Amino acid sequence: GERRDFRLAAEGEAAGGEGEPLGDLSPALCEPLSLLRSQLAALRAQLPAASLRRAWRSLAEALDTWVYESVVRRSAFSAAGAQRFRRDAQALVDSFSGVSASAHTAMRRLHEVAIVFGLPPPARAELLQLASAGAAALSRRRDELGVHALDGESLSELLASLVVDS
Repeated sequence: GERRDFRLAAEGEAAGGEGEPLGDLSPALCEPLSLLRSQLAALRAQLPAASLRRAWRSLAEALDTWVYESVVRRSAFSAAGAQRFRRDAQALVDSFSGVSASAHTAMRRLHEVAIVFGLPPPARAELLQLASAGAAALSRRRDELGVHALDGESLSELLASLVVDS
């Protein structure tokens, strides 16, 4: 399928309205994130600990899969868009902080995408080269970065989704 562009609007065009700081979350994410947080708080208040653990983990894993498949794999990211996505992914993981300190383990792919998007361009180029070659060094580099859920093919696809801003 064709990739969508995940680019950051120019400051005057920010989707959140006049004066929206570019460092904030994607405007389209704010309302769903607020709803998620309130629903998680309600679950925490109503469910026993064991049931809550199963519920939040199941929800976090489903969100990880949906965002990865629907956004990451189908988008092209400008440098600014990749940074915005990193903040959005972190905010999504952080939404579960009221129910678990280890939400990043249930949202492993989004956590790892954020790690990769946060690498400086030379480190991303090195990772792409290792991933494309299927080199044994890729395994060591993935260990150093804490990237385990994304295999070489996924890393190649992810890194290829980063576009040079013109």
